[in-house]
Amino acid sequence: MAGIEKLPVLGVLTRTLVKSPVIKFIIPARIRDPSPKNDVIFVYNDSVEIKEVIIKDTKDKRAESVYLKDIVDKADFDSSIRSARILGRTRQYETVKDYQDIPSRPMKIPPQILALTLESSKVVFLCAFYDWGNHLRWLSSYRILPNHAQSYSKQLGEHIAVDPKSRAMAVAAIEGSFVLYALMPMDRLKEQVETVVGMQSSKFNPVMDERFFHVDGVILKMEFLHPSKTDIDEVILLVIVAKKQKTKLHCYVWDYRTGLRQASELGSGQRVLDDERLPLLLIPLRMSTAFMIVTQRHVTVYTGILTGPATWQKHPLRHYEAPEQPGSSRSLPIFTQWARVLRYDDHVSVQDNIYLCREDGVVYFLEIGDSSSRTIDSGLAAGQLNFNMVGRLRVNISTAFATLHLGGEYHDLLVVGGDLSAGGLFFFAPREKAELMSTIPNWTPMIDIAVTKVKQPNVSSLARNDPVKDQMRIFAGTGRGPIHGEITEIRYGVEGAINGEIEPVENAVTDIWALYDPSSKCVHIVVSSPTDTALLPIESDEGELPDTDSQVELVGEAQTIAAGLTMEGGIVQITATAIVVTSSADRRRRLAVEMKDESVTCASIMTSNIYGCVLLTTMKRETGNYLQCTRICTDSEEIGLQPLGDPVDLPTEPSCSLLQEIQGRICAFVGLLTGSLLVFGRSNGVGPCLQVTFKHEFEGDFAVCDSIATIVDESQGWLVCGLRNGSCQTLGLASEGRMLLTPFELFVLGNTSVNVKSDEEHQNRAILACDDIFCTLEYSYEHPRLATIRKILLTNEEKPGYKQGSIKAFTQVSFRQSDRNIGSAAGQWFCMEGENFNRFELRGGSQSSMIPRRMYLDGTPTRISFSEKLDRLIVLYTRIVIKRDPNHGQPGRRVVEPTFAFLDIDKGLLRPDPDNHDANNELRVVLSNNQHQRANVLTVQERKPGEKYLGMTEWFPTDGENVYHMLIVFTMIVYDDERAETGRLLFFSLSQNVDGQVSMASKKITELKAPVFAVVPYGQSSLIYSCGEEVFLHTLKLTSKPREWLSPVVLTLQSRGVHFSISGQFVHITTATDSLSVLRVGEGNRTLTLEYSDEVARDGIFHLDLPAQGLIITSSKDGTITGLRRPPRKRISNSMPTAFIAEFAGSITRLRRMSRPSWQLNESSKASRLSPESIIACTADGTLYQIDILEESTWRFLRFISNMARRHHLICPYREKFRAMVDARHARHIEPRTSNKRFMQVDGDILIRLLDRGGEQLLNDMVNHEPYGEDAVVDFDTAAARSQRFWELAKQAGVDVPEFRAVVSWMRGMLVSVI
Repeated sequence: MAGIEKLPVLGVLTRTLVKSPVIKFIIPARIRDPSPKNDVIFVYNDSVEIKEVIIKDTKDKRAESVYLKDIVDKADFDSSIRSARILGRTRQYETVKDYQDIPSRPMKIPPQILALTLESSKVVFLCAFYDWGNHLRWLSSYRILPNHAQSYSKQLGEHIAVDPKSRAMAVAAIEGSFVLYALMPMDRLKEQVETVVGMQSSKFNPVMDERFFHVDGVILKMEFLHPSKTDIDEVILLVIVAKKQKTKLHCYVWDYRTGLRQASELGSGQRVLDDERLPLLLIPLRMSTAFMIVTQRHVTVYTGILTGPATWQKHPLRHYEAPEQPGSSRSLPIFTQWARVLRYDDHVSVQDNIYLCREDGVVYFLEIGDSSSRTIDSGLAAGQLNFNMVGRLRVNISTAFATLHLGGEYHDLLVVGGDLSAGGLFFFAPREKAELMSTIPNWTPMIDIAVTKVKQPNVSSLARNDPVKDQMRIFAGTGRGPIHGEITEIRYGVEGAINGEIEPVENAVTDIWALYDPSSKCVHIVVSSPTDTALLPIESDEGELPDTDSQVELVGEAQTIAAGLTMEGGIVQITATAIVVTSSADRRRRLAVEMKDESVTCASIMTSNIYGCVLLTTMKRETGNYLQCTRICTDSEEIGLQPLGDPVDLPTEPSCSLLQEIQGRICAFVGLLTGSLLVFGRSNGVGPCLQVTFKHEFEGDFAVCDSIATIVDESQGWLVCGLRNGSCQTLGLASEGRMLLTPFELFVLGNTSVNVKSDEEHQNRAILACDDIFCTLEYSYEHPRLATIRKILLTNEEKPGYKQGSIKAFTQVSFRQSDRNIGSAAGQWFCMEGENFNRFELRGGSQSSMIPRRMYLDGTPTRISFSEKLDRLIVLYTRIVIKRDPNHGQPGRRVVEPTFAFLDIDKGLLRPDPDNHDANNELRVVLSNNQHQRANVLTVQERKPGEKYLGMTEWFPTDGENVYHMLIVFTMIVYDDERAETGRLLFFSLSQNVDGQVSMASKKITELKAPVFAVVPYGQSSLIYSCGEEVFLHTLKLTSKPREWLSPVVLTLQSRGVHFSISGQFVHITTATDSLSVLRVGEGNRTLTLEYSDEVARDGIFHLDLPAQGLIITSSKDGTITGLRRPPRKRISNSMPTAFIAEFAGSITRLRRMSRPSWQLNESSKASRLSPESIIACTADGTLYQIDILEESTWRFLRFISNMARRHHLICPYREKFRAMVDARHARHIEPRTSNKRFMQVDGDILIRLLDRGGEQLLNDMVNHEPYGEDAVVDFDTAAARSQRFWELAKQAGVDVPEFRAVVSWMRGMLVSVI
């Protein structure tokens, strides 16, 4: 009897690619530096992020740029965040508009601290500081909340409130109790914190005392009130409690000087008005102990609550604005958040100003005067409320809403995080409408995703690199409603924000240079084409455009090979036949040297404080090629050229050159057409002559170096070479008496020559362009052999659907060292991209972020699918149409129309204007010339009342050589009466004309007794679909005349099928409550039999088949994915063994295979045993995860490291020693075990945290230092034993060199992002 075949052990590596964009709170605060900064804190579900508002002033205020810059984030909490508030000194009114140029102050504590409550019953105190190396570091402490209740509603943390003077803080549960904390004065707290700043662990504690209070009822709202001017030591807490359809105001008061023990409630509570039993907002007013309750229809101001029953004054909202989308809901929109406005002290003393926002984006401005119970304003009668609408922001708003003062008397910035819609920064000035300055992206809900390959240019097979063929793009159906539904392209990288468009030149562009002119304070763009050169002056923020008479004179009838600046600011131009030096300041100082009997083939220009302006030219003459180094002399009245040494002969014609000053020495790099790279240096570093010091040979076909750049980080240098075959080779620079090159990495980017240029603003990175790839390449001193590549994604705020084209040429603004303070011109880039000539700036520093590309829809997307045949993205979405009464023109009945859109993914979409009800107001496509045309949108007429279109699939039935293109739509029909739900199958034929327009024709409708949730084609002419709990195999007999459907084959499952896929003769079915079932299709498509099924019943959502690994990954509603093994042969039991179970914060709704970028498939990826493919998973809240299947040796090593990392306080700081540090099922063990399938998951986020917070040093500390107390382990209780096992596992995983640096490089390769 043959033994049972043992299946190989497989693990799974998971990491977060893109965190959810859902913002819970936006709080203006300064928690990172004592210097005044325009900072706001974004509080997400499980992380916080500091962002700075950056203001780019221009002379034209209409073109003023305001955007958010990412500073730092923190995402290592042990649970999700419930609430947040700020402690510390309240920000005062300031007249300065922008603080971004104020330098940071190291080792200083900011004036405010962030307080968070977590689901794990903790309150966390957070701030950040700059160390002596100017690195921003978090400082945090936490306190366990006194939770004794088992039920979630009675656990503390739902509400948090802070006294206006930060003397006390209250944390409450949903019902039953709250706790009061007496806080340390901020001055004393800063002294305490500064003593632990340099320590590894923070021990500061803002809490001096605490007291627990019981409350009988549900706590609706809680806030501290402002004390009166005569009782400044009084602390007043107002709690609104509901019980048995009665709502009361409970007030707790105590003297701050006597402590919490004296705190007591005033009376037994005061009932609120019946129409205020469920208040929307509670707003404490600056006037003495006053507060305001906001409801849907009115606001009520309460005063005098300390002296007896509070008096109230109700103010109806008589001018209630109609809903933004009246047909989207039967309910009126409600108020969701408020924000207080900063004003100068004299204004604050007499008036309170508050913004109120509504969930549909309508914002109001309240002016409340300080006059006892009256609310007055100049021009208003006593007792009236000034309540003005700021505008309709066209975003959905939940609780993420704040205001930031930008200087001036009354200028505010509204910071709005969208709810199921994009948010934005809105500038508001008195008596003007709110103006959108920049968008805060939001891609929720993520309903469906589709993956498609990038279109490749037609090039010869010799130039094509295989890894480039499989580059992919991701699209998602996001948003809801007629003004928020979108198709979002998921893009991740560094944002290149376009801030200007330049009139393109007519000829083909070979290269461009941007040179800052200090005399005219403008930027000169030198544009070179094969036959001529154009000079374009671009206005900078500091100067005017120069007059035509003052423009510099260049050679315009020839191609420019190189251009640059002299030390005095003059412009240097080198063509094949001339060298020109000129200036706009003095046209008389001009040099023009004509070449005789020779020509320039390559050139490079360098400016140096030591050598001045030096030119490197490679010359071609009849006798051969040579290299010449020349210095521009400007000491006398005449400009001249001085040779530096004798010419140096070259063995063959050069392809590129670079002149660079490295460690005080001149070095020249020259690429040759033979595939070599020559390094020239001056003899002994001091002589006048350049000599060859090193020669490097590139490997591969067409490996000719076409461009060179150097990057430096501290004392380490690298050479980045762009090759003609679409690859990029990096070489390490080493100076040991002479310059040496060490090959590091080879990256494949595309099919054509790679253009490389250094980034003068960030010296440790270079910018690369090849075909459609535009990216940064960075090295760091800590990891000299592992580069980081990030895509540059161009965006246009005015064109959200802007599609980035191929980069033909690009450059950065060059300026003299003495012109560092040139305003916004510094850091500006220019590029010829597609047919556009753009100016842009790189935002976000060295951090990647989500940069979505948005294509508008006029409805809510339901399903998306990319059609390879049509080369279109097929979108099924629903539009809400209001059928109006023609006699009165008022909104009437609401009709939901299922609609199909066939989208060219390279073109943007403009949605109809919601304020325009014209019949021609429709979805339009943006063409390349900024013209519009009607989008390819088709409304389905074959619909029934109550019918919902659930999905679609393409079907290609084949009859010999005839292939028919069909679209199958499956639906669910819900009836108003008690009839059971039914469904239909709709068959449409698709055709496409020469213009690419797609048309649909209805061919067949099949009525079914239950809803259809999934359909999949099988074979040449069969369909498999679910109808209730039954699975149908239906075959169309195409050979018969007329064609006919054979009787269906039916199989009943335990629950309805929600997702199907096909693998050979097997049908994989994810069911609603019974996980995965695998069916076999019999011969002739006439039988269906159950072959395998999951051994555990799970609430299934989706699955993905991985034939190469013999796996099927299923996702469930409990937030897990399960890897199920397909047995090599059928067992006695038909259950599928479980390979692993991985847990996520939310339910995975979609799984897709994703090819890695071509540059990741190099030698380091082979060492890390990376698969060419990875898996992306998404949740409805917009989170994207990466999933990689691990073989046993890799899993064991990574899990071993992960088990150690979970115990380290720098990696997992919010753990109560051992209880929340590791899985209780795996307590006190670091040796990986397979006893529980959940142990097969490796949390990549923890490993990334380890690399970012110490890397080699931290790994060494975990391996070689003895754990103690509850952190001790039982399987490796000594450092020697742990170290021995660590290196055993490392060798098995493929780490050949027993060094921590090698392990860190290997881990970085394993954790590289797939997008």
